[in-house]
Amino acid sequence: MYRGLLSLALFVAAVSSAVSSQPPTPAAQKPGSPAVARVTWAQAQPIVNRLEEALPESLRAIPAAERGKRWPEWIEGQRRTLEGRIAQGDVDSVVNLMLFGTSFTTEPRITARLLSDLNQKWTAGDRSVQEALARHYQQRAADLVNAVWAAAGTDARLQDVKRVLTARGHSLDTATGQRAAIQDLLASVARVREEAAALAEELEALRRAKDSTAGFAERSRVFRTRGLSADSSVLTQFAVDRGVCALGDRGVLAARSVNRIAIVGPGLDFVDKQEGFDFYVPQSLQPFTLADSLLQCGLATRSALSITTIDISPRVNGHLRAAVRRATERRTTYRLVLPWNPGRVTSEATAYWKRAGAQVGRPFAAPAPHNMAVVARGVAVSPEIVRRIKPVDASIVSDRLDLPDDRQFDLVLASNVLVYYDTFEQTLALASVAAMLKPGGVLLSNDAVLEIPEVPLRSAGSLAVPFSDRPGDGERMVWYVKTEGKR
Repeated sequence: MYRGLLSLALFVAAVSSAVSSQPPTPAAQKPGSPAVARVTWAQAQPIVNRLEEALPESLRAIPAAERGKRWPEWIEGQRRTLEGRIAQGDVDSVVNLMLFGTSFTTEPRITARLLSDLNQKWTAGDRSVQEALARHYQQRAADLVNAVWAAAGTDARLQDVKRVLTARGHSLDTATGQRAAIQDLLASVARVREEAAALAEELEALRRAKDSTAGFAERSRVFRTRGLSADSSVLTQFAVDRGVCALGDRGVLAARSVNRIAIVGPGLDFVDKQEGFDFYVPQSLQPFTLADSLLQCGLATRSALSITTIDISPRVNGHLRAAVRRATERRTTYRLVLPWNPGRVTSEATAYWKRAGAQVGRPFAAPAPHNMAVVARGVAVSPEIVRRIKPVDASIVSDRLDLPDDRQFDLVLASNVLVYYDTFEQTLALASVAAMLKPGGVLLSNDAVLEIPEVPLRSAGSLAVPFSDRPGDGERMVWYVKTEGKR
């Protein structure tokens, strides 16, 4: 889509060398948190043997007789690669902010409508759009860098941008460093748009596949080489809500039986995944919207609810720990802003947006976005709910939580997570999930994954959740039940 404009973006973005860096090493677990250990060769070997043909090249290249000895080195390498992909995902989030944000610039947002208008002019032979697009990109990049430089440490989002740009080797205290940061942002725009175009073509081909089941499975691995994004959206939480309630409606889980829950990749909305909104502070939706859905659907008991979040991102874990600390020390609420673009969404989706958060907090007047066809609700989540969150530094692929039987989870949620891994990594993740679920416990996901005898998780149903009347606009939620007590 917009091939002419992609060429323009490449023309505009003069690529400068980017200095790669690793994010900080995750902090030690807090007292009372589950113990975390690397996946051992004994745990991985049955999966390796089963998936020999699907192993990553780096593992397949190791002679079979040496894999056990070299496994610790290999799994550490995978974790370092994952940390690098998280850093890349942070860069992608900054790009979204640069294109869509309104808090740091007076330039119009680089929306699909703007690109479509410019693309029509380009197709008609108007080459002046090249200059117009270049100006939009360059001015937005300059405005963002200037805003970061001027920020006095009070804006959490701009401080995150500064951390990302500094990690890429740019000092914003000098004119030279600022120019380099601007050029890096423009180069990242070109890369992101190329990746988005390639992804759109791949997804369209999968959508048209005659075998819809195989297409869904392949879509569930489509981000396996991309940066890991922590951003989410209200529509994703709507799909999770429908999946959660279906577990009760179909008798998969009993009323008030889901009190120990885990969320793999809880997310942190640096900018909204759908629209790139930045008229509210960064927030983590999923821990609170999942609790809200469980209470709304009668599956959880408020007094017994325990929420463990599992993430490798220092930014996500630090955000959640700070929220828990404020709720504990100062009884501070957690303020969620739920943006909504009425558009062509279903009435069911709109009904969810209107009630989301009612079980875990009270409404407040959300900030009103300017010059956008969007509305917003505010929910102040009670400190009681916030204090129930236990953030854990771990990768679901390379790590396992060591849980006694009486602390295993009733439900694990992994939405928009497994899609970032290949088949072998997904299966390692499933084995780790199975190890921390109690017998009969459920993994809820929007990805289709391979089921093998060595991992005691079996798909037990699914639910299609449309967002609008547009083809392919929605999610399919799938639930996998732990079939036995195998650890």
